[in-house]
Amino acid sequence: MKISKQEEERFQKQLNIARRRKDVQEAQNKEGLTEEERHEEVHDKQLDLLSAQLAVLNDVAQDTSEELKYQKDVVMPDLRSAVSEQRGKIKDLDRRGQKILRS
Repeated sequence: MKISKQEEERFQKQLNIARRRKDVQEAQNKEGLTEEERHEEVHDKQLDLLSAQLAVLNDVAQDTSEELKYQKDVVMPDLRSAVSEQRGKIKDLDRRGQKILRS
């Protein structure tokens, strides 16, 4: 099974997040550090984790934006056209019905 380049990039980013979480846990449990050193190291690792998570969120936002643009530019005009066509058919049938009732 072949995966796309975009899927591969997403997988790598998810893997990066998992690694960053592990780094945070390791920093929390690292021995031989003062509380201040441990705090700084944990803080640095947490910032790395947040950065990796934000990269994924940015990708999701970008994909959502592209999907919304597609819907706005492609789907909505087609939908408007279909709705307009159905309205025309309904009006035509309504006119026919009124003519029949008048007869």
